[in-house]
Amino acid sequence: MVFLGVPHSIRSQIWMRTTGALEKKLKSEISYKVVVKTSCNDHLMTSKQIEKVQTVDVFITLCQILVPFYINISMHLFIYKYICSKV
Repeated sequence: MVFLGVPHSIRSQIWMRTTGALEKKLKSEISYKVVVKTSCNDHLMTSKQIEKVQTVDVFITLCQILVPFYINISMHLFIYKYICSKV
């Protein structure tokens, strides 16, 4: 049986026993349903965090694009004013 692999139909049972997950599940004070129920509102918090990161990322990206452009234009204006003042 080991040579051919563990049959797909009993893999989850073998996994639970060989990893110790079965004992941990039986000793646990809370059930999977309780964990799912208490974390059902986590997606709202997660989406808010993702939105915040995206907003910051857009701001940083715009700064990286616009600041060099602004500096370049400012430099050209400075040079233009300097040249015009000398003429």
